[in-house]
Amino acid sequence: MKYRIELKEITERDIGPSCLFVPDHDAFEMHVSAFFEDISELDGVADAQREGLTALAFESTLTLAELRDQIKVFVIRDWNYLRIHSFVKQ
Repeated sequence: MKYRIELKEITERDIGPSCLFVPDHDAFEMHVSAFFEDISELDGVADAQREGLTALAFESTLTLAELRDQIKVFVIRDWNYLRIHSFVKQ
């Protein structure tokens, strides 16, 4: 199955109790790269292709629900730097 995940940079609109500041743009780019690299290295993920700065398209033998469970740890780790804008099966 083919999937696409798109991330977004934190903005002033995201500021709240769970996100206290807007990180600088360089930190965002670094965390996006690490996030996509981690997904690319998951078992069952193949042909990962970065699309611009914020999107990753890939194939996987896992279901969308299984992938969401697998990437949860990455989302938690990078919560102060980025958000998932969309995560869809294509």
